Amino acid sequence: MKETVLEVRNIPPLGIEAEVITPDIFQGKTLDGIRNLPIYEGKTRIKLGDCFTVKGAVAEKKQDMRITIKGDVSGVKRIGQEISAGEIEICGDAGIYLGCGMMGGKIRVKGDASSWTGMDMCGGRIEIMGDAGNFLGSAYRGKWKGMSGGEILVRGNAGSNVGSYMAAGKIAIGGDAGQFLGIRMSGGQIMVDGCVDSRVGAEMMKGVIIVKGEVKEMLPSFMKKGEVGKVLFDGVEIKGEYTEYLGDVAEGGKGSMYIRRPKLD
Repeated sequence: MKETVLEVRNIPPLGIEAEVITPDIFQGKTLDGIRNLPIYEGKTRIKLGDCFTVKGAVAEKKQDMRITIKGDVSGVKRIGQEISAGEIEICGDAGIYLGCGMMGGKIRVKGDASSWTGMDMCGGRIEIMGDAGNFLGSAYRGKWKGMSGGEILVRGNAGSNVGSYMAAGKIAIGGDAGQFLGIRMSGGQIMVDGCVDSRVGAEMMKGVIIVKGEVKEMLPSFMKKGEVGKVLFDGVEIKGEYTEYLGDVAEGGKGSMYIRRPKLD
């Protein structure tokens, strides 16, 4: 696998739109060709090389490409947009719309990721070593279908509206999550190792939500089914004492929610 290295030179205070940072677009180009790719600062068209130094090698095929980004790119929008193969690694924080419309390949963030990460994704894998923002794996505003495949792994915490309108795929959060987790979910699986704020599974139709910590406030429209000693996430058995709920019955939903029961002293 050949590696192209982008190192931050200067990101304008307004931020930039850089959906060109993907193996799908880099493949087969020269380093100068990559430096001259168009990006936008607001309405102003500039070049990728104005904001990054570009080094390394470029593969002829996207599946053989690895893009490594060094520095804080929290002000860079749409990195990895519609990526279908290859790898992107960000050695710092990432900006909004990371991996939106992702179809394949891998994205790894060693820092935090902002809101709308994995929006509308249908394949591939995103791994965030730090925290994630709001609307992780969600639908674009105004659309009725969100994440439809692939997987997102967050080692830290996540914000609100994780998996909103999610139809398929997997989201795993190692820390806590905000309110409206899995709102209007119609398929897929979400697991949270920590605690979750209120309104979990609001308007949920199908799918699975697993919470290992506490839920701040359960919606009354979820019907308690009973107690189970294990649950499955991505085919892997997760042991523990869980309470199973069905809902959101106010919407005629048949989703499954499993909340781990606290241990008694």
